[in-house]
Amino acid sequence: MRNLFINIDIENFEQELNNKYLKSLTHEKALEILCLEPGTPIKKNGTWPRDLLVLNITKLELHRIKIQKFQWIDKDSKKHYASIFPSFVFKHNPLHSDLIEYIVNNLNDSGNVFEYVEDPDDILESEDKIIKNCLSLEKKLSKSHIPEKIAIKYTEQFNDIANVRNIKFYKFHILKYIIKLTSVIYNKTKNILSFLNSIINK
Repeated sequence: MRNLFINIDIENFEQELNNKYLKSLTHEKALEILCLEPGTPIKKNGTWPRDLLVLNITKLELHRIKIQKFQWIDKDSKKHYASIFPSFVFKHNPLHSDLIEYIVNNLNDSGNVFEYVEDPDDILESEDKIIKNCLSLEKKLSKSHIPEKIAIKYTEQFNDIANVRNIKFYKFHILKYIIKLTSVIYNKTKNILSFLNSIINK
């Protein structure tokens, strides 16, 4: 799975997704993201739809997005297939990365998701879907040793051991740890999980 880092305006979500993601995936850009040799015969191979839960300021919205697929043939005439995701989409996770980031940065261990987000269209029956998928991402990144890798990078960059205080009070303290360190290392204040998702597979 490869990801294209983009930041889009939620107010114009579908138009921006089309312009900054689908239209921007030229053959040249696809070769770059997929780390293929220039001139590799590659073509778009349709899209597949999926639902994505997005946070518009503090209101939940549900959008149907398209994931772009590609097909190419290598020098041995073997066919290959791959999808390129926008960086704010984690594979198999129906939550926009900024929604996850917002929940992680605000929800303490005894809090409720609906203290921080509004759901006027009754998209969710309960907070369980958000909790479950935040927890799933936390486990996925932990299994890939992302917290340890980020801690090592922090030490190499600042010649100091990472000391993140008070994260134990957050419900998803491992994700909070990842976000805080990534923010410092790469000097970012928003779209941190989206940015991280664009580089962890490379």
